[in-house]
Amino acid sequence: MNAPGGSLYNSLLVEDTIIISGTAVNQTSTQRGIYFAKIDTLGNVLTETVYFDENGDNLAQEDGYEMIKTEDGGYAIVGVAFLRTNPFLLKLDVNGNAEWYAEFDDIGPSTIRHRKVFEHNSVFYTSGVEQEPTGVWNNAFILAIDQDGNLLWDFEYGETDLFESFADFEITETGNIICYGGRSSGAYQGISFGGLLHPADAWRQDLTVEINTSGELINSFTGTSYLVADSISGIGSSIQTDDFGNGHYVGVAFKLIDIDGDPYFFNTSTITKTDAEFNPIWRTRIGEQAGYRNIMYDLTEAQDGGWISAGKYFIHPDEQSNMKGHYTGHLAKVTVNGELQWERTDTLFYGASYEEDEITQHFNSVFTLPSGSIIATGRIDNYEVSPPRSYGWMIKLDPDGC
Repeated sequence: MNAPGGSLYNSLLVEDTIIISGTAVNQTSTQRGIYFAKIDTLGNVLTETVYFDENGDNLAQEDGYEMIKTEDGGYAIVGVAFLRTNPFLLKLDVNGNAEWYAEFDDIGPSTIRHRKVFEHNSVFYTSGVEQEPTGVWNNAFILAIDQDGNLLWDFEYGETDLFESFADFEITETGNIICYGGRSSGAYQGISFGGLLHPADAWRQDLTVEINTSGELINSFTGTSYLVADSISGIGSSIQTDDFGNGHYVGVAFKLIDIDGDPYFFNTSTITKTDAEFNPIWRTRIGEQAGYRNIMYDLTEAQDGGWISAGKYFIHPDEQSNMKGHYTGHLAKVTVNGELQWERTDTLFYGASYEEDEITQHFNSVFTLPSGSIIATGRIDNYEVSPPRSYGWMIKLDPDGC
């Protein structure tokens, strides 16, 4: 990556070429743009480019933000214009050159996230999370965008004083759009920031919303309302369905831990298989209850029918061995029946302090090659250098995770 700082957020395999996307910083300014590159399977960069906003805004992405290959052979990337807090869709041609950039400024007072995108019958559909007018609670939204970047319609789902979000969505055989996600109380949302909570107030429900391709609500379903302290529910970050209608998704599950008389929530990364109605068939926890930000971001099917996930994992500090606390890249594989086959953590930088946010290392995208080899991409944030710097990184493994 020919830039003073950047991150990788998504990767695709197109024939024998790896396509990656993320963000990169301008060489002569602090402006951040969308990075696109083609790489061979040996890790050699074939071509790369960066798209910057012509008005000087930063084009922001986070873990789990998607890039797709489009019906015309090009690519589409979603994100948020940081200062304007508007969702955007960037359309690239087959070589990664920008064809158009579309930004939507009438989607709520502030877009928090704009993560997912797919294309169906020459229409782009994207999903994200926006703030309610109060500026406190979140609603989920879907956008429909034509081939020239024009907004066809937007759909918003949410209730006052609740947090709603869609983890992923897809087109069904009937031609409707199914959105998978969850809704939760305000106390639950605080878990994401590691706050102290009242367990009785922290709950969430699985949420499934069905709309047609005109943006009209067909139906919505909510699962059982679970107290987070029961450590039953999980959040889905990436969802796939198999040929039998079963769902597979990765995310987190929570557990309440008492520390010196105060309740803290810590989470464990999970891989879950569900039936067609998204009722859990099995859920495999990966790693220990190690930190409140442990999560898996992406999921891909292995050659043998198992599932490989990618995310981050917190290694607790150990003063006796002088091991510093830090987040590592986290990869794991389960069998078709959900049995943990292997897991690994990867680290490039070790922190010089015991603060867990000084250095964070994530994997946020994973796929397999026809040979069965595994490639994961991600980002590293290093706050111990001045000025702080981000890096994109990739790793290639054999089918056994070595």
